[in-house]
Amino acid sequence: MLVTSDINESIAVLTLNDPARRNVLSSAMMGELLKRLSEVEKSSDIRVVIFAAHGPVFSSGHDLKELA
Repeated sequence: MLVTSDINESIAVLTLNDPARRNVLSSAMMGELLKRLSEVEKSSDIRVVIFAAHGPVFSSGHDLKELA
């Protein structure tokens, strides 16, 4: 999973989970992130979304290899 989610009461934590690639925002990563956000949006109980990341870098940005 490129994005994990943990929901505790009214708080959802979405975690980028590709530390080997410095959590690069690839098409696959962004697709999973949008899917998780859509799931969160459907819940009227969730009031807070926290973005986190595994590894030493939150995100190195967009995957430029995909643009080439």
